[in-house]
Amino acid sequence: MAQKLAENGILPMYGMPSSNTSFYHGFDNVQKKEISTIQRDNFTALTQFAPGTERTKDKRIYRSIGFVENLHVNEQRGNYTIQGRGDCFNENKITYLCKECNFFECKDISDDPNHDECPECGCEEDNIFIRSRLKQPNGFIADIEEVDDKKDSKPTTTSAVTYLEGAEDLFKSSEINIEKVFKDGKSSKSWTINNNKGKLFRGYGFTENNSYKNDIGRDYKIWSTKIPEDQENDSRIEEIAIGFSKYSDYLFLSPQKISTSIINYPSILDPSIQRAGRDDLNYSILGHQGVRATFYSCAFLLRKAFTFDVDINIDEIEFINYSIKDNKPQFKFGDTLPNGSGFTREFNLKIEQLIRQFIGKETQNHFVKKLFDESHKHCNDSCHLCLNDYRTLRFNGLLNWKLGISYIRLLSDDNYLFGLNGDFNYPELQQWQNWFKNGNCDLLDAFYNAFNFEQLQITNEKMQWTVDGNNGFLFYLKKSNADGETLYLIVSHPIWDRNEFLNSSKIFSKAYFSLSSEDQIDRKNIHLIDTFNLKSRPGWCYKKIFDFIYV
Repeated sequence: MAQKLAENGILPMYGMPSSNTSFYHGFDNVQKKEISTIQRDNFTALTQFAPGTERTKDKRIYRSIGFVENLHVNEQRGNYTIQGRGDCFNENKITYLCKECNFFECKDISDDPNHDECPECGCEEDNIFIRSRLKQPNGFIADIEEVDDKKDSKPTTTSAVTYLEGAEDLFKSSEINIEKVFKDGKSSKSWTINNNKGKLFRGYGFTENNSYKNDIGRDYKIWSTKIPEDQENDSRIEEIAIGFSKYSDYLFLSPQKISTSIINYPSILDPSIQRAGRDDLNYSILGHQGVRATFYSCAFLLRKAFTFDVDINIDEIEFINYSIKDNKPQFKFGDTLPNGSGFTREFNLKIEQLIRQFIGKETQNHFVKKLFDESHKHCNDSCHLCLNDYRTLRFNGLLNWKLGISYIRLLSDDNYLFGLNGDFNYPELQQWQNWFKNGNCDLLDAFYNAFNFEQLQITNEKMQWTVDGNNGFLFYLKKSNADGETLYLIVSHPIWDRNEFLNSSKIFSKAYFSLSSEDQIDRKNIHLIDTFNLKSRPGWCYKKIFDFIYV
């Protein structure tokens, strides 16, 4: 009862932490009324004890095979029985998750809305818009029968992701280009979910009622992923995700206005796939992982600047995720501790000041000062001085502090166009200035030479533009295909929208008309290759270009 009252923010817990989950791995000390366990807090247990993972204790390796009730030892006249209390799971929910726009919804089974497509973006792809059962485990159990010092097969590695249900109607800021809303811990609930990297956990439940060694009785419910071959078609088999929920304080943050020249959210699908209400021409052939990189980098920069400002551990606040509402990203931050610790409330009060610190000429924030310091100029992506640390480990390949600064600037000024208007005079666009000054794009040159495009009869070219006194170049790859058409891949900023770039961009129109009439380009054959993918995923870019031209 104390735990439930604490989790719902009614009364404080008498001890810390307020909730743990056990991993049962041995019954050898039952005569002492002890069951061998390893304990972790709920959210750590989701990944460390998930089925298929291994834990080492006392020089022995224990592999998790499923879920179990809370176990205890019952003694009657010298006979010992391991019994369970309750059930293997506490809650039984249905969830809908869209990987395209990060829509998330969690409902009771009886209230299943039966969505056939994502309510936000209309995606219908089975591997993108995912419906799954969600259960909250009471405990985890090892393969008691087969404990060895060394396992032959490799253990499973899993991860858990936090989702906050719904997207909020935000209040506009009158001073800068943001809108936001703060939700206290009594009204907002998040779920941390492990869905086995999208594959879910497959197993079935039954009652374990046979004897263990030394005539120790067993009488408890277990949900096991270890399915005998003769029971592969058992009707009890199901696929589930596991998760734990908490109430806490949350901040929802979004840009108030976004120019149509800017991509509002990323596509993780191949752009050749038609999706509801979307024109393929809006998307580069190389996808938009760079847009996701921009969103995550922006959120992590804001969070880290705040923790420096109030001098707290960065673990106190988590960036939960972003979702899409009204074609705009909505960032979600929350307190790590259940019921809130007050830091997100303070973050809400300071967010406008923090954004100004990033884009102002002078700043008092020590972290922001380090970003623009001479010692940090060598960093073109992310490093330990800016974004990389243990907590962002799974995102480190995606993070880029310059992309993050660009989006923070958009949160301050809705007229900011990431250079599309010819204005590259910003610290985060300094690399572009260097390319214009030298007349060559070293990023594209390195990519071109590394994969020996010359042998494929692909040329590396450029065209010049002049806009409002600013000068520069558009760098591109050029190739004629078997149909006699000439294809162009123009180096772009990850945030530029292809359709708007071709039809409304000043720099493209000026560069386009700088070409001679015989060199002018059929616009339907122009695609963008963004700097994020060129630098971070050159091999992937090469494969996409090769498939695009020859397949």
